[in-house]
Amino acid sequence: MGFGPDGKLHICSVANQDPPLTQGHTSLPGLDVWEHGYYLKYHNRRGDYIAARWNVVNWDVVAKLHEAAR
Repeated sequence: MGFGPDGKLHICSVANQDPPLTQGHTSLPGLDVWEHGYYLKYHNRRGDYIAARWNVVNWDVVAKLHEAAR
């Protein structure tokens, strides 16, 4: 997810862990939901992984990044 050259928020997909910057976007924090991102700890419990991720996000930093990107 990031802000595109048009200044609007976009949800985008990139290949090979390329940053959205390669597509002209200013990136915001994302979440890797491919199995390699969570399987060792969560096995097939993707929902638990996603729920736990939100507990460790520093929302103050995210808000500052969002504001700076706008």
